[in-house]
Amino acid sequence: GMDLLDDGSLLVAVANGASFFSSTSGRILRLVDADDDGVAEQQQELGSLSIGGPTALTRIDDLLFVTGQGKPIIILRLGPAPDYSLRQIGRLSISGSGDWLHPNSALAARRAPDDADVIELYFPLGSKVNFAPTTDTRSMSTDFGLTGPLAGDAIHRVRLTDDGTTITGIDHVQIATGLRSASGLAFHPQ
Repeated sequence: GMDLLDDGSLLVAVANGASFFSSTSGRILRLVDADDDGVAEQQQELGSLSIGGPTALTRIDDLLFVTGQGKPIIILRLGPAPDYSLRQIGRLSISGSGDWLHPNSALAARRAPDDADVIELYFPLGSKVNFAPTTDTRSMSTDFGLTGPLAGDAIHRVRLTDDGTTITGIDHVQIATGLRSASGLAFHPQ
């Protein structure tokens, strides 16, 4: 996963170890291309991740959302330049999603169109098996006040607020169904 910072540098989530799939930890790097030649002259390690094999990273202001295939979604607060320190402030876990063929592996976040104080986080939980609808559910738990069932073959939305120190969950809703493996999410610019 990657995201562009306002200063033009690039945040990149990478796996530690020799194998992406057996990685048990990761880290966030900041790449700087100061002379704009397409090659990063500087690589700054901002911090470590408690999940391995990160596949998605997105940012809203100073909040980073990171996940890996079948891994929890980690929410980090990004400190100011030049250090850009990281601090974990939230975690969303999905029970048993690792035993599904298409567990969560993507995410997207935005400010709610109708309320700029609300952040919307979208993530998929794909199909348990190939070539058959998923009827099983998994449980979602968070350390910011939300729990509930998650249907497979679906995209889910969690809404939360951020007071600059703490995030608080508002609600969770399933917004789409019939999706075997939604591995990329994006918002229309309008």
